Amino acid sequence: MEDAARLEALYPGQNAAQIAQQQEIVVDSWSSLQQRAANRKEELRASCELQRFLAQVIQCLHIL
Repeated sequence: MEDAARLEALYPGQNAAQIAQQQEIVVDSWSSLQQRAANRKEELRASCELQRFLAQVIQCLHIL
């Protein structure tokens, strides 16, 4: 973000607008990636809990 601001100051006008647009794309992409990573983390956590539960069920069935 600091680099983009520095570049905008160095290259005013149309270049600055293009730099700002590219910065917005990067920020939006980063936010999207973070959200997807958080969603995947939750899916993996849920899957792990399911596997633990299934392992406990199997263990209980072997005891009976």
